[in-house]
Amino acid sequence: MLAPFEIRMVHAPAGRIELLPSPCATFMADGDEVRLFGPHNRVWRAATDAPVWLLFTLPSLLKILLGHPRLFVDRRFTAAELPMLGPFRTQPVEEWPDLLADARDAVPTHFDEEMFLQRWPILITGRLGSRPPLSRRQDERIVARYAGQPPKRIARQVRLAKQLAADIGAGGHNPSGDFADQSHYIRECRAMTGRTPAYWVRSRAIGFGWDGEPVAAADTSHT
Repeated sequence: MLAPFEIRMVHAPAGRIELLPSPCATFMADGDEVRLFGPHNRVWRAATDAPVWLLFTLPSLLKILLGHPRLFVDRRFTAAELPMLGPFRTQPVEEWPDLLADARDAVPTHFDEEMFLQRWPILITGRLGSRPPLSRRQDERIVARYAGQPPKRIARQVRLAKQLAADIGAGGHNPSGDFADQSHYIRECRAMTGRTPAYWVRSRAIGFGWDGEPVAAADTSHT
C-alpha cells in the first residue's frame, strides 16, 4: 500500500509561519496563489497577509507539479501558470487531499519511485535500521532522488521534530528523549534550525513540524 499524500491539513492565522526542517513538502493556499515549500532542508519562513491553509505532503508531489523531484523550492503559482492547480483554487480546501490523490494516480510511476513510496512510511517513523528493499547504495540514491536528501538526514529530522514537539507540549526539555545528552540535542537543533530548543519552546510564532502538528499555536485550529 502506497503512503498517503496527506499528512495533516491545518489552518493558520495571518503572520509569519515557520516550517521546521522535515522530509515533507508543504502545499499552501495564500490568497489567489498556491505556494509550494520543500522538502524542508532548513527552516522555511513565510510572511502572509491573510489566513492560509497548509497541506503537508510527500516529496514526490514535487515531481507532479514541477517535473523534477529533487528541487528544494519556495515558489508561487497560479492556475494560469500551472493548469493542474486549477481545481485547488475552485474546490474547498477540504477536498485537497482527494485532489492530490487523483493527481498522483494520474501520473505513471517508475520502478524506483514505487520503491521510494514503499520506503517512505518507514523513514518518517525513524526506523532507519529497517532493511531497505534494495541495496544500501540503491536505497540512498532513490531516497535522495525523491526526498531531496539521504535517509540518515531524514531520520535526524524526524528525531528532532519529535523531540521538539514533546518539549513544546511539555513546556520544557524531556531528559528521556532520543538524544545522547542535552548538548547533543542542542547541537542538532542549532544545525537544523539555527536556534536552540529553548527558542522553539518560548516562541509564540506559528510553526509546523514534520507531521503537521503546531509547535506553538494556541490559536491554530485543525481540520
